[in-house]
Amino acid sequence: MILSANIINHDALLNNFSIQGPSISFFPASTVNFSLQLMDPIKNIRYVPPSTAAITFTFNNSDFTTFTQTSTFIDIGDRSLININLTPTQTALMVGGNLLFTVDVLGDGTQIINGLIYNGLSYVDTSI
Repeated sequence: MILSANIINHDALLNNFSIQGPSISFFPASTVNFSLQLMDPIKNIRYVPPSTAAITFTFNNSDFTTFTQTSTFIDIGDRSLININLTPTQTALMVGGNLLFTVDVLGDGTQIINGLIYNGLSYVDTSI
């Protein structure tokens, strides 16, 4: 199974959120905060991981390195809703493209589910 996600409003609350669009736009070297609703695209339903799960995102940089960031749950009552917060240092070299993530279901590395948001990140070129 490969998971997907809906991009939702950053101030989302349990049962009070809206889908925002196909991608997250960001300026380099800025704080980037975004929220997602995890989805099972085969069943077209939200994916709710257990409370033991760790959800990690991998981001690509222009110098061909990568970095990871672990998400937090918005509300433990609906673990399909998550937040990701990136610092200006992290986004300084970050490039746009696919948004890749993994769900470590048990939190111990024994059961991993991959996720993808195709073209989920949009780099805003500030040099123009």
